[in-house]
Amino acid sequence: MSFGTTQSELAALCDLNKEIPDRIKLLKGMGGAEGLSRKLNSDPKNGCMPASFEDRKKAFGENVFPEPDSKSFFELCMDALEDTTMIILCVAAVTSLVIGVVKGYGSDILSELYEGLAILSAVVIVTLVTAINEMQKELQFQELNREKEATNSIVIRGGIEKSERTNTLMVGDVVKLVTGDKIPADGIMFDGFSVRADEASLTGEAETVRKTADDNAFMYSGCLVAEGTALMYVTAVGPQSQWGIIKQHLSEREEEETPLQEKLNVVAELIGQVGLGVAIACFVVLTISWVAAGNCQYHELVEESSWKALLDFLVIAVTIVAVAVPEGLPLAVTISLAYSMKKMMNDNNLVRHLQACETMGSATMICSDKTGTLTQNKMTVVEGFMSGEHFTVNFGTSPDGVPTIDNPVDATALELFHLAATLNCTASVKELPGGKKMIVGNATECAVLKLSRSFGTFDASASMKTDFLPFSSKDKTSKCIVQTASGQSYAFITGAPERTIDKCDTVHLLNGTAAPCDQAKWLGKVQDLAKKGLRTVAIGYKKVSADEVKAGISEVAPKGFALLTIVGVKDPVRPEVPDAVLACQRAGVTVRMVTGDNIDTARFIATECHIIEAGDGSVAMEGPVFAEKSDQEIKDLVDPAKGGKLRVLARSSPSDKLRLVQILKGLGEVVAVTGDGTNDAPALKEANVGLAMNIAGTEVAKDASDIVILDDNFSSIVAAIKWGRSVFDNIQKFIQFQLTINFVALILAFFSAVWCALVPPAETEFTKSSFDTDKCTPLNAIQLLWINLIMDSMGALALATEEPDNSLLDRMPVGRTQGLISPIMWRNIAVQGTYQLIVLFGILFKGDLVFSGDDYTLKKGEVFMQSRPHYTILFNAFVWCQIFNEFNSRRLDNEPSAFRGVLKSKIFVGVIAVTIAVQYAFIEYGGEFTKTVPLTQKDWLSTVAIGSITIPIGFLTRLIAGGAAAKPKGQ
Repeated sequence: MSFGTTQSELAALCDLNKEIPDRIKLLKGMGGAEGLSRKLNSDPKNGCMPASFEDRKKAFGENVFPEPDSKSFFELCMDALEDTTMIILCVAAVTSLVIGVVKGYGSDILSELYEGLAILSAVVIVTLVTAINEMQKELQFQELNREKEATNSIVIRGGIEKSERTNTLMVGDVVKLVTGDKIPADGIMFDGFSVRADEASLTGEAETVRKTADDNAFMYSGCLVAEGTALMYVTAVGPQSQWGIIKQHLSEREEEETPLQEKLNVVAELIGQVGLGVAIACFVVLTISWVAAGNCQYHELVEESSWKALLDFLVIAVTIVAVAVPEGLPLAVTISLAYSMKKMMNDNNLVRHLQACETMGSATMICSDKTGTLTQNKMTVVEGFMSGEHFTVNFGTSPDGVPTIDNPVDATALELFHLAATLNCTASVKELPGGKKMIVGNATECAVLKLSRSFGTFDASASMKTDFLPFSSKDKTSKCIVQTASGQSYAFITGAPERTIDKCDTVHLLNGTAAPCDQAKWLGKVQDLAKKGLRTVAIGYKKVSADEVKAGISEVAPKGFALLTIVGVKDPVRPEVPDAVLACQRAGVTVRMVTGDNIDTARFIATECHIIEAGDGSVAMEGPVFAEKSDQEIKDLVDPAKGGKLRVLARSSPSDKLRLVQILKGLGEVVAVTGDGTNDAPALKEANVGLAMNIAGTEVAKDASDIVILDDNFSSIVAAIKWGRSVFDNIQKFIQFQLTINFVALILAFFSAVWCALVPPAETEFTKSSFDTDKCTPLNAIQLLWINLIMDSMGALALATEEPDNSLLDRMPVGRTQGLISPIMWRNIAVQGTYQLIVLFGILFKGDLVFSGDDYTLKKGEVFMQSRPHYTILFNAFVWCQIFNEFNSRRLDNEPSAFRGVLKSKIFVGVIAVTIAVQYAFIEYGGEFTKTVPLTQKDWLSTVAIGSITIPIGFLTRLIAGGAAAKPKGQ
């Protein structure tokens, strides 16, 4: 089958880059909707025939949006390996393996590869865990999108009206749309009644747009039918639709380094430089000693036992680098982020990008939209006037939860109100599966209809609407004529109070009588409602004659109405939002409202939410004013350093929102942005963290986001901040623990090697023929495997999985310029490291005098016989110092107790138990493999006691420092 038009011509009809008059001209050039139907081989009554589906699919495509390009598992693994620390580890692993092969060639190669394999194991574990978590979160998001897109549309095909999956729609299909429906594809409306479309998700325009078959007939995919019913021809589907084009043009954001990544890179580079420097110094010292012993002569070099000593020196140097590089750090980051990601699901946060977890912890600014995030997105009448009396709506006070009002209403006024609310509008009650009902249509009209239904059931079928003029943005009212079952006819007018009251001569009073309408008085009452942030609607009525009914509503005299009702409609603030905003403020996070609503409503809602406080000098500004200002003027309005007080941006456009985000980021702020519409996508991508709404959000907005808020609630964003700060704290705890280990092990390894080279050969057996690396490295490769890999990994698991508490919101966010290692952490590392070094050097140099060396009987010929028992004691004492210091590492502040809340962290307790069990097996049963000897009960108790002293040392350090910090200056 051939078609009389092309895909490019059809796409041009709904191209948002073209002005509407140009597109109307293009449509007329095709012969209008009638000519278009012929070109598409379709029909307004019968639609297109099923036999043409394959041809349509080939010519115009399917209504399926391609899944965003997802990375393969291999690509995810490669991404994980790009981390600076991972690169250092890979280099260290390869170097160690190469040296092991050379050194062990012709003998026991495997024993020389332990260290390299240990580092390589750490790399593999971190890479796999990171890649698996990235893949899992992406699959979760795709599943969420598939569920969201599984919708149906009413289609006329082959003369039969049926419900079909939206993704099966074809170009040329005739689609029937009613109030509340989501437009499934781009199209041209050829028939309809009182149609208005909500295009805010695509264009950012807050006002609904009138659609007629003769003028603006263009329907856009992803938008909503706010009012009326329509029939349209589908002209573009899937990637060719406007929604699909925007989705494709949203280029993948260049991944910026998160605040934590920046800090981790600094720490990794610093540690690497220090470790490399110490390793080089150690190698140089040992080589100089080797040369001084006369090993550089030719006949000495040809002896394998001589030149292999150089390899031993290189092994020592690589060991020192391996000790310096914290293998567990990448794993700690990955575990913390992955654990937080899974836990955040319980707080209604679906994390799409793993790094967004910790970035939220550094957030200093939140640019939040209003509707649905701060408010409930449920327009509701909360108070007003009926029959001349004020009333307030009470929610949830009746046993069945139906709203009630606090003043009586006479029966006549109530019946008239029912008629106006039910018939003088486009809102309607929609039947849902399971017998449930939902009110759909214009949000304000839905609120009035909902109030009518709360007064009791009303059978509108007994009355007949003979004429109707839907709400016009020009007249700001809707009008209709209704004939009741009793034969009486009424004209109703509903809309903006200033327009409605102007047409009212009287006021309907409670006793059914009428009083003259004091327009100034009632407009004053309307103003009072508006100052409370309420959208006001007035309803008037008057009896009309049969001649007026016949002539129609447009011929009814504009004056002479009676004022029946004034209602104040509000989108209530979510109950939990004010406390959530206050929590953000306590946490040092500035919250701004960016909305398309009018400035008075926005200011009032912002005040209710504590975004604006009375007398704090906060500024509310409209988008057009904002757009006229220079970047420097805006910086002065938002820069905290200059007291920037801009808190509300009302009547804002998508470009205003994007510009605000860019300026805040330029000031060094970490910015989080919320959004639900397609038009929000650029700002969501530009932000450090994009937070898309799940319920009200479009798929384009969610694709552009880092976190999807499953319940569209601002309080869930606060939970994300708390989890982000927990991630940062947990990683700091691990770094504090890890650097203490590295600090001690590095100095111990270096000075042991130097001592080995400098003391007389008689004491160290450092000769040309009997050089032994074990004499220069009291912690051998297998022991370092346990310390650097197993304890690091288990330490990461213990410290990186502690859950947050509300105290995290009682401090300022960690800024980009603030170091990852705080002064308190440096103090703790120095104090604990100094104590451990004093003890370990004492054991190393004077261990035979202190510990029961005579109690050990070693079997002749065992390899580990070369290591004296106090080397095992040194290793055991070192490990027990780390076990107890793991408790100290839980504290990043001056809280004296290291055990507060420890029992709540079951993973931490479990890791400590496993570490102790493995250490016992390591010492008692390791034998030749671990180069350890079983210790006596006395030496076990002694080494455990040495380790336990780290607890009181940490307690006193924090107690004294905390007291000094709390003491006022001058005392």
